[in-house]
Amino acid sequence: MPYKDPEKRKAYHKKYSADWNKNNRDKLNKSYKKYYDNSMSDEQKQKKIKASLEYSKLKFIELKRLVLLKYSEDRLVCKCCGESIYEFLTIDHVKGGGNQERKKRSAINFLKYLLQQPLDLTKYQVLCYNCNCFNKNKKEIICPHKRKELQ
Repeated sequence: MPYKDPEKRKAYHKKYSADWNKNNRDKLNKSYKKYYDNSMSDEQKQKKIKASLEYSKLKFIELKRLVLLKYSEDRLVCKCCGESIYEFLTIDHVKGGGNQERKKRSAINFLKYLLQQPLDLTKYQVLCYNCNCFNKNKKEIICPHKRKELQ
């Protein structure tokens, strides 16, 4: 051991371990995989994967609900037509650019990003899927929901 002082020894060991881990990533990954493969039966692995997926779905649903509440000002309705069925509601990019946003972030990371950002209704709004799809095309000026009301 190069250091008798416990603090210096601890710092040296931490740096040495970090360097070793960085230079031997393949060995570590093989070791982790071997442990994982041997530690559980196939049935246990399937249960773990299923539980993980269920947890992810629930987390996504909760995040989506929080974002929709935030951007619909706690009303959970489509800004255009007033649709209130939660499963139909989506986040719309007011000025477009959603395609580029999807390339930068996954869906769950986008929701986390929206929760962290201050409320900006000039960039994002809550629309139902039908209104959102209609707004992408914008061939007509009046949304089909509003056109139906006018007739």
